[in-house]
Amino acid sequence: MKTGRPLKFQTVEELQEKIDNYFEERKAGKKPYTVTSLAIYLDVYRETISNYGERDEFFDTVKRAKEKILAWKEDQLYRTTQVAGTIFDLKNNYPDIYKDKREYEGNINIKGNDLKTLSNEELNSKLESINSILKENDK
Repeated sequence: MKTGRPLKFQTVEELQEKIDNYFEERKAGKKPYTVTSLAIYLDVYRETISNYGERDEFFDTVKRAKEKILAWKEDQLYRTTQVAGTIFDLKNNYPDIYKDKREYEGNINIKGNDLKTLSNEELNSKLESINSILKENDK
C-alpha cells in the first residue's frame, strides 16, 4: 500500500471546481491555458497533476483538463501567424501526438566504414544514396 502525503484534493468535485475556476479566470484574463499554469493555480507540481490522473477516480477530470489545454493550443495555430512557440510547446509536451519524424524503408550500408576515412567523393556518393531514398519515400 502506498503511503505518503495526503491528497490536496480529496474529491473529484473539489478538484473539478478548482479546475473550472482556473479556466474561467484564464479566459477572463485572455491568458493561455497551460498545464504549468494549471499546476501553479492548483498550488501543486505538474507531476502531481499527472499523479492525480493515474488515480481512477480523478482520471476523467484530469484528462478533460489536459484535453481542453491541448484544444486551446491547437486553436492557436489557426488564430495567428506567430505559431512557432505553440508548435514548440506541442512537440515537447505532446510528443506522442506531435513530432517531426521521417520514416523510410531500405538499408543504407555504411557499416565497416569509418566516415572520417572516406574521401569526399565517397561521402558524397553515400549522401546521394541517402537523399535518393528520402526523396522516394516523400512521394
